[in-house]
Amino acid sequence: MTTRFDTKDPDQDITAEFDFTLIGVPTAPEIEIEVLEGTDPAPEDIRLGSPAIVGSKVFQRFTGGVEDAVYGLRCFATVGADRPLIDAILPIRRRPRPTPAT
Repeated sequence: MTTRFDTKDPDQDITAEFDFTLIGVPTAPEIEIEVLEGTDPAPEDIRLGSPAIVGSKVFQRFTGGVEDAVYGLRCFATVGADRPLIDAILPIRRRPRPTPAT
């Protein structure tokens, strides 16, 4: 089942969670990033740092992104003798700026 993260503004930094609780305790996580919609010549640039493991969850920070792009994220990790995958979708949309009341 694919997770769909909330829409991220290009100016926002977020932490995404990949939950391996039903699979086991992950080690050696790797995050793959690709563009599903729109264009971004360097989709890997949205990654901010390395993934971190806390218990049975993998956390990855994301920054930037191209407005109106939709990114596909694939988190692989070693769990015992297996290498399961959790995939997700991260849409990027600029949020409107509030206008001052007149």
